[in-house]
Amino acid sequence: MSPDPASEPKPSPQPPEPGDDKGPRKRYVGYMFEPRGHRRVGGALAVEGAVRWTVRRPEQQSIEQFMAAWDDRGYKMGFLVLKGQRIESISYVGLDSPMVVLQPHPDSIPDLHATLGTPAGYEWLAFASKGRRRFAMVEPNVVELQVGIRMTPVLADPQIIPVVSRHLDGRFAEAYMPGLWVLSAKG
Repeated sequence: MSPDPASEPKPSPQPPEPGDDKGPRKRYVGYMFEPRGHRRVGGALAVEGAVRWTVRRPEQQSIEQFMAAWDDRGYKMGFLVLKGQRIESISYVGLDSPMVVLQPHPDSIPDLHATLGTPAGYEWLAFASKGRRRFAMVEPNVVELQVGIRMTPVLADPQIIPVVSRHLDGRFAEAYMPGLWVLSAKG
């Protein structure tokens, strides 16, 4: 059952105070996933793409400092998938290594369920990391990160997957950034 939309955390209409970096909704104001390629690997669907974050960083902080602080604090993601689906791997292109592989984070699943609910026929999967990710600035306040995901089983039709992200050191009940990933084995 889905939670009441009125109870969902909302972005603050006020800009954060200088030096206030608490909460993803204050520093992270937009998110999108763009698939850029796919292939079948055995019985799995491997999708490469990019995530773009619109960020509001303190003026005195360089983007390199902002990203280092973000990665050092850690990040986690929840994916609402069909019951029985598995994410074999999810990774970012690394800054100091070829790939930053996110690890399963089962401790977040009860928080995801309590915060967002779990519709019949679906389940939450959660992953986390503190690895340093390579990034590109695609606009003055937009950071792009290269990402790859491998899922089973492969569906015949495109699949829309709700995704929520936040810092590793908090609960989804406190705040999160929602997004949708569209994964397809076609085209």
